[in-house]
Amino acid sequence: MRITFNDAQSRDLGRELRANIKKFNCIDGEISIDHNVIQQLEKRFEGLSPKDQAIHFADVKWKMFGVHASQVQANVSKLAPITNFDKAPVLLGTKEGVDFIIEIHSNKHELFVQALNIDKGGVSSNIAEALRLLDLPSNLISIHGNGPIALLQENLLMSAGIDTSKLFRVNARDSYIHPCYLFSYENSETKKIEKEEYWIVQTRQPFDKETIDRLTEKIKEACKLNPKEALVLPSMQPAGASEGYFAKVVDIATESENPVLLNPKQYDDARGMFKQLFTHGKINFLKPNINEFVKFLRYVEPGIIYDSDENERQKEKELTERIGKQDFKEVIDFASQLIHQSNPDLNLIISFGKYGAIAISRKGMVYINAPSIESISSNGCSSGAGDSGLASVVAKIREANIDLRSALNEADLEKINEAFIYAASATASLPGNQIADKKRIGDLRNAFKLNPIVQKLS
Repeated sequence: MRITFNDAQSRDLGRELRANIKKFNCIDGEISIDHNVIQQLEKRFEGLSPKDQAIHFADVKWKMFGVHASQVQANVSKLAPITNFDKAPVLLGTKEGVDFIIEIHSNKHELFVQALNIDKGGVSSNIAEALRLLDLPSNLISIHGNGPIALLQENLLMSAGIDTSKLFRVNARDSYIHPCYLFSYENSETKKIEKEEYWIVQTRQPFDKETIDRLTEKIKEACKLNPKEALVLPSMQPAGASEGYFAKVVDIATESENPVLLNPKQYDDARGMFKQLFTHGKINFLKPNINEFVKFLRYVEPGIIYDSDENERQKEKELTERIGKQDFKEVIDFASQLIHQSNPDLNLIISFGKYGAIAISRKGMVYINAPSIESISSNGCSSGAGDSGLASVVAKIREANIDLRSALNEADLEKINEAFIYAASATASLPGNQIADKKRIGDLRNAFKLNPIVQKLS
């Protein structure tokens, strides 16, 4: 939910935020708060102790914006969840909080807080909402605290028609706020307004073994009650879980014949996640964007290694340009190595933004270009396009009785890639963190005919 501020509020909040940023960055005297200062704040915050991080959050986030969050809770309209079903996909969420997207603008003299966008946050919550908008149920098992932020989060989930009865409640602490500064400024050379996003993420306190064990039992119970339904993993482990935790969850899903899906979201610990999900556990479906795909390639034998972030970005650019020219060879080669080294039955959708996506298994490859529409959501901190696409994949495998636990043939790859493209594109055409509903996706499907390129691999 987006809250806009009038001129006086925008200026007052901007002055308060400016003073806090200067204090936090140890800046004396007058200085323009530009994107370099915000970037310095982001990096400095990462090195703080959890205690000092908490002080900063208390001073800025809740004191400044808590009253506006209360307005959200008072005015939220709730969509009824779907509760009459036999089985449903299982979604595990570990983000523990809500996103505060703080839209700020800077000129040479002042800082203005233009709007506050409050979102329920997290891949799993987005997928649960996307499924609800497709008239499908889900079992969301999301870590949930006890306090004003947790109450706000629950209200946001309920407003999206998400059943909150299965939330994993941890009473020892409140949920977190995950702020993102969406910073806009005028480029001095081009005179155009530029936008950059900076996440100021608080270090999560680890749970004890007893809490982790209770969460594991809840996951096991959900998988047993929903056999063969998709299990969608979050983009991070629960705080305090052992290194091999996700591999253990995959083993639980395997016992109940639940296909395991993952949207990786740029793992910081790509090596550790690769080891867990591809060596110890047999994940069935992976949906990286091109940036995330290149990160995983650092750890593919015989050694596709980029020794710097700059080289990684260059490889990402090269692969994207080749896809734009419909040259798929290198991406197919890299994906085939990834499949060979990990799980021979792995299925992937690799997304390339405006250039569409490739669905691939050891059996075949299907490329589909994206519809020619204006992408709006990419201008914000919390785009749910990929999550919406993944939800449509979950819906399609249920509808068409597709077994993701096996390598898919070209026909099934085309079905899931088409579902992904239409849903992701429809959501990308919406502002902020809005997610496309069934009608909007259907309208896009009627307006744009896709032309898949199919290639048999084995």
